[in-house]
Amino acid sequence: MKIKIYFLLALFCVSCHKDKEEITFPGFQRFFELPLSCQGEIVSLLLPDDSYLIAADNKEGDVYLLKIAKDGKRLGEISFGTEQTEEVKSIFKNANGNYIVAGTTINSTNNNIFIWEFNDKLQLVKNHGYGEVSYLSKLIYITETAKAGTYLLIGETSLEKGKKVISVETDLKNSATPKELIIQDFREGIQSVFQTPNSELLWTGYFTDGNFTNISLIKSDLQCNFEWNLNYTSFDNRNQVGYGTIANKSGDLFICGSNQTDETGIDFFIAKASLNGKKIKEYTYERPANQFPKSIMQMNGEIFIAGSTEENGTRDILVVKFNSDLIPTGQKIIGTPSQDEGRLILPAQDGSVLLLAKVSIGNECKLAAYKFKPGEVHF
Repeated sequence: MKIKIYFLLALFCVSCHKDKEEITFPGFQRFFELPLSCQGEIVSLLLPDDSYLIAADNKEGDVYLLKIAKDGKRLGEISFGTEQTEEVKSIFKNANGNYIVAGTTINSTNNNIFIWEFNDKLQLVKNHGYGEVSYLSKLIYITETAKAGTYLLIGETSLEKGKKVISVETDLKNSATPKELIIQDFREGIQSVFQTPNSELLWTGYFTDGNFTNISLIKSDLQCNFEWNLNYTSFDNRNQVGYGTIANKSGDLFICGSNQTDETGIDFFIAKASLNGKKIKEYTYERPANQFPKSIMQMNGEIFIAGSTEENGTRDILVVKFNSDLIPTGQKIIGTPSQDEGRLILPAQDGSVLLLAKVSIGNECKLAAYKFKPGEVHF
């Protein structure tokens, strides 16, 4: 397989890149626009120097890595890929202090799992070349186990009647046979995995009970010993899909997802649960237009859900703010006449919020970073 690498300079001449300068919006600042794939994910990692490492798919189908300060300043970047299309899904720092970027390479026959390792200068250290894995057709999450050099891969495997979620333990060496840990039947799929500071894994996904789609939340350790499974089974003709879970220092869990009914369409859904899996409260944020959640974040006791809202064929970025009791305290909609989607919401410098979005400009999608104060998300 032919590898192609593109290194991009972190600093640009102002005369050549005036479109990279800050663009001021009412209550918002947009920092940069970079061409991306319209379909892929955006993932992030908080670094020890308090900056972020962002990974996304660019328009050529390669993985794009961008290091930015919390104030939005670009610190370094690289594009890396193969002749096939890569879809990035997970990023983390391993025991060697390097960054692991992983996802799925899409081709016309069998998908491959790619696992690349970069140093802190964003130089490629190793292409682990995990290759074709017949029982893992899509990678969702990768992390290192308690044993350095041994990794846990979580993803989906396709079946004749749907798909299942599978986890595999491997040292990423071709000579080693991966150890299958467990197959968990979500009956539909998994959207995200959140790792707590105590290395507990929270799996957010969805399942079908025969009539409706419902949220599934599972807690496990790094060996995939499952402690509990919390299913949000609907009793009022709702279809629910879970997109992400976070945990705060008090041990509360907050789950975001979508809630679909015939009466209101698709709405943001947020639920609160204890760390032992007991559901405490839930709330559906209803708007006249359809809403599609993508990211959840908590900062200073406030919870933010970012995604998009669709009305009259146009999607705009939507951010909704809640207090710890799940009472909505504000919303903000930003966008253009085209299709814009909030993909990732993060804490920023000086108590601000950093929102990474995919913004449509003509027929192309670009990465845009917005910085704003929490108080600017209000009714």
